[in-house]
Amino acid sequence: MATLGEMIGNIAHQWRQPLSLISTCASGIKLNHELGISKEEEVINSLETILKTAQILSETIDNFREYSYKDKLAKFNLSEVINKAIKTREHLINENSIEVITNLDNNIELTNLPNSLVQALVNIIHNSKDALEKIDTKRYIFIESFIDKNNLIVINIKDNAGGIKTEHINKVFEPYFTTKHQAHGIGLGLNITYKIINDSMYGKIKIKNIKYTYQEKIYEGAEVTITLPFKI
Repeated sequence: MATLGEMIGNIAHQWRQPLSLISTCASGIKLNHELGISKEEEVINSLETILKTAQILSETIDNFREYSYKDKLAKFNLSEVINKAIKTREHLINENSIEVITNLDNNIELTNLPNSLVQALVNIIHNSKDALEKIDTKRYIFIESFIDKNNLIVINIKDNAGGIKTEHINKVFEPYFTTKHQAHGIGLGLNITYKIINDSMYGKIKIKNIKYTYQEKIYEGAEVTITLPFKI
């Protein structure tokens, strides 16, 4: 029930802004009609906005439905899955002026659980987004993929949100641990991610605070590292 509540909460969070836009457009059409100042071009533009926004709502449901069903073992391209996860959160990324910078090995293919990996990556990106909301400077999420010296697949995701407090960093994968207000979640996102990677996908996930340089500026943030086998 708690997991279901978290998923519904995520859907509601993604729906809030599009629903507000639909409501604003519909109210504008109604008010202008009642005042007798309705213009055909403005009505058509508002209706097109409503239709496009309704399509976004539909796609949100499709995305969640796709990875809420029992996942199946399949061979897939890693870059395609990473880009799909980014696309799932694209509207929130854009709303919060976050620049996502990728450095992906497009040749990596593996046999694992693709939809489960999408969900894990979405949770990590969403967590970075929440942290980045608190800073006023340029906001970044960096995602890279490569094969390490042990012939394991590595996915690194880092942000420039300042990192995680020392007393919290060893608890972030625990169930129900959260530093956020209750309205923003119940602390299951990273715990679900941990279980997906470790228990379902036979990989490992770690998190640490790092300092790094980008475009001659020093940034500090959290870095999540996922390692996966080529086949399970």
